[in-house]
Amino acid sequence: MIFHKGRYNVGVGRLGRFTEQLVRLVEARDFRPKIPQRYTSAPLQGSALTHEYYSETATRISRTVTRFPIGNAAATGGLFIFIRTIDELSAQSVPLDIGSSLILRDEKGRGVSSFQSGEIQRDRRFGWVALSARATPGFYALHHMGTPPRETALYVFSGWQTQVFVLYHSTLRLETMRVFLSPIDRGFYWSDAETSAVDLALDGFQSGVETLTDNELQGLLSGKFSNPMLGVVGAHILLQRTTHQKEVEASPRIDARDKLTVVINNLENMLPGSPDVAALRLLAVPILGRPKHSFRFRYPPMLRSGLNAIIDASTKAPKLMQ
Repeated sequence: MIFHKGRYNVGVGRLGRFTEQLVRLVEARDFRPKIPQRYTSAPLQGSALTHEYYSETATRISRTVTRFPIGNAAATGGLFIFIRTIDELSAQSVPLDIGSSLILRDEKGRGVSSFQSGEIQRDRRFGWVALSARATPGFYALHHMGTPPRETALYVFSGWQTQVFVLYHSTLRLETMRVFLSPIDRGFYWSDAETSAVDLALDGFQSGVETLTDNELQGLLSGKFSNPMLGVVGAHILLQRTTHQKEVEASPRIDARDKLTVVINNLENMLPGSPDVAALRLLAVPILGRPKHSFRFRYPPMLRSGLNAIIDASTKAPKLMQ
């Protein structure tokens, strides 16, 4: 981009992040402003925190197992958890076992993994810990014994691998967690376009900043995805946009109804019994009406907006939650 001689205040936005630069040029010349970096716990192509010693490792281990199956019933699902520092330099100043504060619990609260030797792979030089196993479908809780302690919901579905990425920076940062779903035999792939789309959508959705164009959102809602989290996050974003539309804008609401019907029906087939999909049904009641069959929530969904919807709805329908 050619700028003429003069002073410029150049602002650049990318993925909800903005930089502003004061530029003084003494002659006309090509000038390329600094582009805001993308940061994510998942070692994906295009992230400022992605290094080959994380991306290639996650890709490789997600296709293997580090321990025996999790759960007592048929292990028809998969679980891959990857914890890592920001880079090799940061790894030199962290504890030897960055996963030692974690416990994975099943639906009855029993510890099924404590991320110890014999069930994980680790690299202390580069600062990462990985757990990969087949698992019984159902609810799990990832518990962090920090100050204060924290716990987050995870789900394993038959035929799918639940992929979890968390950053360690001074302490374990569960707020950086990314969760993806992939066909169980496919594993994680660092340059996968659908996984990257989920990551970008989650980044904007969680920060409250729009990061998707209409075309990108349409791609999330097309129903032609192999990562169901695309549909879950895309439906949440569409609902968020539709809620902010004026009531007089009838046609966009009708369009939203058609898209939501398709994507939620697809998700119910792909992820039967998912609280996140059932929470979408609750959020979509003003547009789609009440579902024919009610869902009773025994465990929380993974996305906070879904949990908020359940809590709000339970004030009028206490039997919604078991």
